[in-house]
Amino acid sequence: VAATNPAYGFKVWPRDSSVTALGFAAAGHLDEAVKFYRWMASVQEDGSRAEFPTGTWFSNYSYWLRKWPKTFVEPEWDSLGLFMIGVYHTWRLLNERDPQAAGEFLTGPIEQLDQGPTSVYDAVQRAAEFVENNLTEHGFGPADHSIWEEDFQWNTFTQVTYASGLNAACLLAEEMGQTDRASEWL
Repeated sequence: VAATNPAYGFKVWPRDSSVTALGFAAAGHLDEAVKFYRWMASVQEDGSRAEFPTGTWFSNYSYWLRKWPKTFVEPEWDSLGLFMIGVYHTWRLLNERDPQAAGEFLTGPIEQLDQGPTSVYDAVQRAAEFVENNLTEHGFGPADHSIWEEDFQWNTFTQVTYASGLNAACLLAEEMGQTDRASEWL
């Protein structure tokens, strides 16, 4: 939850929470990071809403009701890259401790809602495919409102998260033996 003050509506920002979960992982609190990324994968959009294609997220979700979007400034797609980065680093740290748990984190079944992903790695693939399939002729990922929540444009922050996220997806694809996918995302 972004803030416990009721004025903020107990919103969960996938972008902000991805960074928090990344911090949990870096500090050795891997269970908390795994739990968050599994939740985030479970609420990833499945393309049933035209404005939220497969592999994306709303800017906010309710803390209290599973997969209840709380519209804010839409879209903020920096969460895609931050999710992929966080999943990769959580997997890497978990793999150092317990390779079996790391594999389960990526490929184990998650609660599937609608036509959403079946695993955390499936959510990574969907996010990476959305970015890859929407690159402009100049190599930019899709425009969004990004972290400053102002104009709809190509924000540097989002572009950096896309690039770093695709790199993380590439490293995960290599680990999964999907060299073709790894090459695409690289």
